[in-house]
Amino acid sequence: MYRVRKAETDADVDNIALYGRDFCNEGGWTKDVGYDPESVKAWTRYCADNGLALVVETDAGEFAGMAAAVFDGFFFNKAVLQGVELFWYVRPEHRRGDAGKLLFRAMEDGARAKGAKRWSMVALATCQPEKVGAVYERNGYTLSELSYTKVF
Repeated sequence: MYRVRKAETDADVDNIALYGRDFCNEGGWTKDVGYDPESVKAWTRYCADNGLALVVETDAGEFAGMAAAVFDGFFFNKAVLQGVELFWYVRPEHRRGDAGKLLFRAMEDGARAKGAKRWSMVALATCQPEKVGAVYERNGYTLSELSYTKVF
């Protein structure tokens, strides 16, 4: 069994930075930008204070995954609050259970609690985007844009 809670402790931030390296590797960013755990810690603290930062853990307290988001006015209408997921990651050994689903629901609930009228999730090109996209669509999401990156 799993439970989701806010990322509030130094241990939570440290675990997010520790397992953030795995997510960075899976996402393919390490080769382009490297990995800086202090940056991850700073962003996590920012999200905990101003947005949304969550951890999912087993009933025994084992860290299973993490998520974070930022919120701001929508570009075309600042009166409309939008939340954007920065990361949603479940450790591979916990992906067959409910950890990811519980974290996904908790992010949506957190966005609603913040008053967001728009909520955006990402599907990484390196992490089964068709499968992730199908999960989003089953949950009422529509494709809104594609993102392309060029590294200089």
